[in-house]
Amino acid sequence: MNKDEMLKQAVVHFECEDYLDVEILCKKILMHDPSNSFANGLLGRLAVKFGEYTKAIDFFKKYIEEVNIEQREDSFLLAIADLYAALGNCSEAEGLYHKALTLSTSPELVEKEYLDKFTTFNTKNNFKNSYIGKKKLFTENHVFPAVLSDNELIWAPSTLDNILFQMSTKCNLRCVYCAQHWAIDHGHDANEITIKSILDFIQETGIKQITLNAYGETLVYKHWTKYAKALLENGVSIFILTNLSMDLTDEEYTLLSKFCDIAVSIDTADRRLFKEIRTHGRLETVLFNINKIRIAALKDGRQPPNIRWACALTDKIIPQLEDLVYLAKINNINTIGMNDLWYLDGRDLPVNSIFSLQGDTFFKSVESFNRAMSVARDANIEMSFFFLDGEKALSRKMTIEKAKLENNVEIDIVEKPFELHTHVLSKNRSVELFGQGIEPLKKGYTRLCLAPWFYPCIYPNGDVYACCIGIQAENPLGQVTSECSVATVMNNSKFVDLRHQLITGNITDPLCKKCILAPIVPVETLKSRVRQKMYENNRDALDLKTKEGLLEFIKALCPEQVFLKEKSSLEELTLFLIDYCAKQVLNGNVIETPEYDYFHPLIRAKILELCEGHPVYIWGMGGRYQESKKRLKGLVVKAFFDNSCDLYGSKTENGIPIMNPIELSTMPNYPIFVCSSAVDEITAEIKLLAPESVIVGFERRNYNGVDY
Repeated sequence: MNKDEMLKQAVVHFECEDYLDVEILCKKILMHDPSNSFANGLLGRLAVKFGEYTKAIDFFKKYIEEVNIEQREDSFLLAIADLYAALGNCSEAEGLYHKALTLSTSPELVEKEYLDKFTTFNTKNNFKNSYIGKKKLFTENHVFPAVLSDNELIWAPSTLDNILFQMSTKCNLRCVYCAQHWAIDHGHDANEITIKSILDFIQETGIKQITLNAYGETLVYKHWTKYAKALLENGVSIFILTNLSMDLTDEEYTLLSKFCDIAVSIDTADRRLFKEIRTHGRLETVLFNINKIRIAALKDGRQPPNIRWACALTDKIIPQLEDLVYLAKINNINTIGMNDLWYLDGRDLPVNSIFSLQGDTFFKSVESFNRAMSVARDANIEMSFFFLDGEKALSRKMTIEKAKLENNVEIDIVEKPFELHTHVLSKNRSVELFGQGIEPLKKGYTRLCLAPWFYPCIYPNGDVYACCIGIQAENPLGQVTSECSVATVMNNSKFVDLRHQLITGNITDPLCKKCILAPIVPVETLKSRVRQKMYENNRDALDLKTKEGLLEFIKALCPEQVFLKEKSSLEELTLFLIDYCAKQVLNGNVIETPEYDYFHPLIRAKILELCEGHPVYIWGMGGRYQESKKRLKGLVVKAFFDNSCDLYGSKTENGIPIMNPIELSTMPNYPIFVCSSAVDEITAEIKLLAPESVIVGFERRNYNGVDY
């Protein structure tokens, strides 16, 4: 393909939004003709589209050198105007916009697209100041106006989801990629005061789960059994992250067998490599301990705890990842979590991230990874990355490496290169991770992080941090002492301020700003999650048979309705909630992405509770009804409806009639529970027969796959 044909192809790809091909073709042209104005101009437009403004300037400068500015077509003038506007140089942007308008064959389209873009902030007289002010707000201050601020959301809930407690920061291993490997201070054990305060708090507030250790090893703390027993006696589910690479007693096996979930650090099926990476560790000991824990549970007539594996995916591990999956299959492990390598404190490590690899070495590593994933799928083993979408990241890296290999082109516009990015954790500590850059916060956006509300992290000395990343901060948000409880710390000024930053988007905390873990979402998404979670944690305490309890429930689900309902009667509140909840279910009102869909089961559970003792109808006698039967026990079912004419006129085992849907139009108006996968079609049918009916669909599944 000659140069002219490549340029034509690039234009076609640009119009079809095949931007990767545009970048490859234009850069191949520039390899042989660096001053080609058309290729430079097209790459400039591409760079503007992907927000790579510095690169755009370079390409446009080369373009300008070859083509007189007056001769440029209107589309290029508009692209450069867009660039200048993005950089805050609004006088240049406006001048180029007007030149484009005079050159354009369709000036009305140019005016419609760009007049709004460059003049909505203000009139032409103060256009420049307005735009520069906006740029400063975005890029310098990171201070945005509060969006729908609710005062109650800045306080901690009365019941937490979980406490992450570092019972000890000591460790028996010296893994080559861990800070413990080179630390001068080898850690501390928890003091009695801290532990007693946490146990008291758990007992008083009814916390149901605790996570032991994210840094350090709980099982090296000599008193861990004493406090694990106390937690279990209080009905607390214990999750632990451990290396299990030590000799344990029968008492310890028995206690661990009563835990809810055990995550075991294990990177490889090769015992020599295991010992090389996890200094002082022995693979045989880990596997032996896993089976002894299971045996202890079975001997007591209990189900063993859920045991999963966690591994750091490095260049030495990836070629043998398939063997690790087979080893997991043999040992009945159903989940393997993978973590990319963190480069702490700027140190060179004997292992490297898979994203640091290039060319053929990277391709072979991806092949090894894909083989392992295939084996895992066949064995029903879930393999997932912590903290990032690993498969998508590998695919993007593959795109970059293929372009380099097949076309000798460095892709850096459509796909950002994978580079080490530094995240400052504290005054004396940083972590570097491979990635494609840190996404900046935009106006009206925040971090989707519930940790400051529901998951505090407590260090052995009682220091309290907002999350597992927050433990690296220079100063804690508070400290648990004999005089200061967990609840007091959670509602001190520092915690309240951090929560306020998150729910308004006015984030100034340096760790939250550039968080490694929490995705960026609209402010209202976080507020909805917090509000619903607060209710969920306290729902058992609400009495839905009282007006006060119902008002609390309304406040949680639909706070905008509270002021309308405070003077309503108990019966009016009940009917309002049944109707509101049903509509939410039918309208598919869930949090923005499916992985956060816990709103449906919450609503369905409360519909059942609200409807208890109320007359209802049930539509559908098939498999979905049989699955949902147990959950419908509290309802006063007046009749069943079904589209199977063979059932009309018969009765259930309880003597309840099964009726023809046509009869619905003449019957009293009661809520109708649709137990069918065809809920949309049945809803339409009901609306024709009984337009005022409240309809509750039971076709969907909640986030654990449990039917409601």
